[in-house]
Amino acid sequence: MQIFFDGIVIAGRYWEEILLFMVPVLGFGGLITSILSREKRIDWLLFPMSLPLGTIILALLSFALFSLARVWPNILHLGSWILFVLGLGALFLHGRHGQDWRSHILYIMGFSVLLIIRLAFLKDMQLPPYSDSPEHYLIVQHFLSPTLEGNSFYAIAGPYYHFGFHSLATWLTVIRGFDSPLLLALLGQIFLVVLPFSVFALVGGITQNNTSAWIALLLSGFGWQMPAFAANWGKYPAIVGMAVFPGVLVAIYLFWQNKNLKNTTLIVGLFFVVGAVFLHSRILVSFVLAFLSFYLALQFTDFLMTKGKTIKIVLWAISILLAFWMHWTTFFQVYYSNYFVVLIIIAIFIPFAFRSFPILSLAAFLYLFGIGFASKITLPPFLQGYSYRLLDRTFLQIALFLPLSMLGALGLSGFIKAFTGQSHVKRGAITVIFLIFAWNATQLSYYPDPCCGYVRNRDLAAYDWIKLNLPSDATLIIPGLRVSDRLIGTDAGIWIQPLTGRETKKRPFDISLFAPDVVNDFCLFNSPYIYVGGRQFSFNSSEPELSNRYKELFSQGKTSIYQIDCASH
Repeated sequence: MQIFFDGIVIAGRYWEEILLFMVPVLGFGGLITSILSREKRIDWLLFPMSLPLGTIILALLSFALFSLARVWPNILHLGSWILFVLGLGALFLHGRHGQDWRSHILYIMGFSVLLIIRLAFLKDMQLPPYSDSPEHYLIVQHFLSPTLEGNSFYAIAGPYYHFGFHSLATWLTVIRGFDSPLLLALLGQIFLVVLPFSVFALVGGITQNNTSAWIALLLSGFGWQMPAFAANWGKYPAIVGMAVFPGVLVAIYLFWQNKNLKNTTLIVGLFFVVGAVFLHSRILVSFVLAFLSFYLALQFTDFLMTKGKTIKIVLWAISILLAFWMHWTTFFQVYYSNYFVVLIIIAIFIPFAFRSFPILSLAAFLYLFGIGFASKITLPPFLQGYSYRLLDRTFLQIALFLPLSMLGALGLSGFIKAFTGQSHVKRGAITVIFLIFAWNATQLSYYPDPCCGYVRNRDLAAYDWIKLNLPSDATLIIPGLRVSDRLIGTDAGIWIQPLTGRETKKRPFDISLFAPDVVNDFCLFNSPYIYVGGRQFSFNSSEPELSNRYKELFSQGKTSIYQIDCASH
């Protein structure tokens, strides 16, 4: 119950931001779903589909606005409010013309409950976690100040390459009227709730089966620690990308299936695929694999289903072994070790998935294999500045939830469907499934992991001290851990530059602070200082010579700031 209390507290703190964001998302999303609303058989999918599709439209419009603000700065605030009014108007328009949002009260209640649970993540958070979050915040600052020197699009795009999430965060910052890094974390939790509804729409839209859709929602929301754990890494663009990905797939499918709209499928599909890739570039690989998997499934399903039961069992066993072999390390670390029961249930019920939903089941398996192979493909040298692999390990860990959730939902739904005439068996199966999911949900963590929350109150005090006492041209040396060919920040020093404007330079956390070559390196910078954050991978503050060789200017708890006197070295 503590999770609900904490979530309600955070919801009370951010209810305006949540409302301001959700209104245009649902409004713009309704622009597309209203086109499909003539098909009464998909009325139950309109709310879940509006969430991912509306997100893409709002992100693209926001980025267009911020691009315009680079040549017409005064349009920034007015344009942001115009976007909100347009979204609000679209929402009312749909309500008056056949879109009775009162019929979606179940979805709204479910969304609200899930959001309250996820908002508990923000309860004691000082600043968003890990080393990615300051980079996201800096990009938002660039968007907010388009006329400042160095804030050109090309200057920002040098180290970064997808801006959809940052456009959404900037728009919310402008319309809310205050600038807080915690808005990044808030959006991350909102999209962790959008995500299972998007999966609901995908499974429900293709199978036209309500049971499989709801099971898919539960599995994607509470089946695994991923993708929610990615919020600890500040992987907000990846979370948003995975949240809209299933919604785009089902929108393309429904347009393709509608004979009156089939001719517009290519245009609509390209628009939303480009929009989703704008949110996260690796989603393009996911789309290619998804389209290829579905195409192959259409070609081979009839052939496989005509074979005997023995061949089906052999294919099922081989598929399971291949899936575990390809993703063994990832399964063991993220899925297998903690969620063994859920994985075993999925494996047991896969034959029912192929029996009732052969095309989608085969497509999910092919996609599962596909992302595994993609994670082993090395990128050409000119792209390795962004990533060494086509899909990196982190993205793979996040992305695996989708095929697993789909296969689990299709298998369990197929099992229930097989006993349609036996109501007592069906009720018993549903009860057992619900109890397993409820138990599994209690095994998940809904609060930040200690690994990645770098900032404490003492660090906030250090930031305030820096702003008041250090010269504007000061350079603070902060610790980093070498990953591939770059250093990633490993303590609260990563937030100094975004929050104080003072430049920071990363150096390996385990270097000797007194080695002559290290000191000479520090003294190459203007007014060098050392930031010691008191974490596992901070600079070593226990060295007895530290306070003797360098002047301690600030100290609170384990956080200290030292001045380097280059004249004496």
